[in-house]
Amino acid sequence: MKRSVLEIKKARRVKDMAESSRLALVEYEAKQAAIRKLLRQIEAGLEKHDRNASSKPGGHTWGHVGDLTSIIETLINLKDQLHGTGEYAEVVRWP
Repeated sequence: MKRSVLEIKKARRVKDMAESSRLALVEYEAKQAAIRKLLRQIEAGLEKHDRNASSKPGGHTWGHVGDLTSIIETLINLKDQLHGTGEYAEVVRWP
């Protein structure tokens, strides 16, 4: 049975969408791995920050507290983005 031009175009579109989804999944998994690597580096950096602060004369200062406060603000923003909370929360619209 002969297929119409419309059927052929639809089949190509379905094939292209499947390939695009496959490529998106590959890239998504690569980004997940990159984020996990960054999280490990952040954990190591936090430990290094503590060691450096502890080794200074007088120990931890308000400057060190400020460093961590800035990091917390950044992490809260990331958490909100991932969970759809804070500024990323969906706005409920009433009819």
